Amino acid sequence: GLLLPVLAVFIAINILRHMDLLPFKIMVIGDASSVTLVMLGIVVSVLYGTLAGKGKDALLWGLFIAIGVGLIAVGFIVRPYADGISKIRATPAWVFICAGIGTLVFTLLIWLIDMQGKQSWCNAIRPAGTSTLTCYLIPYLLYSVYSLIHFKYPAFMAYGAGGIFKSFLVAFVIIILVGFMERKRLRLKI
Repeated sequence: GLLLPVLAVFIAINILRHMDLLPFKIMVIGDASSVTLVMLGIVVSVLYGTLAGKGKDALLWGLFIAIGVGLIAVGFIVRPYADGISKIRATPAWVFICAGIGTLVFTLLIWLIDMQGKQSWCNAIRPAGTSTLTCYLIPYLLYSVYSLIHFKYPAFMAYGAGGIFKSFLVAFVIIILVGFMERKRLRLKI
């Protein structure tokens, strides 16, 4: 139905805003980057629901890989024309590249978990999926505590490989903490 035309409108808004061809902001959606990213995810999810387990696995794999690679390619194509690649500015290139990477990772996870039966590989990070809101909010609390006690990571953890290591370390510490909270029946609910 309307899913693809609506997606096309949001993509156009995002690109036109970053090319300075749409001189006004649209209330609520701004430059439509968030809406575009979410809509691209919805399209992939609808395709998955339509094709998975219905004897169309080859089509699913080919389509998802093509969509992922295609989105990344589109990101690099629009980059010089629509404000470069920037997460902070939510540029179209960033939106397309992230959606492409997300689609390829989703495809890999479908293959790994659904097709190869490796669900147990995810047990270590299970709390991130079962207590998502808690995992999302804990870093805000953590960094507030860091600020109160004037804690700073060593300089080598601010960039490059050290920064990546720190990011993984903090993420896993938070997941372990949230797993402990789950075992004690402490969860945030909406």
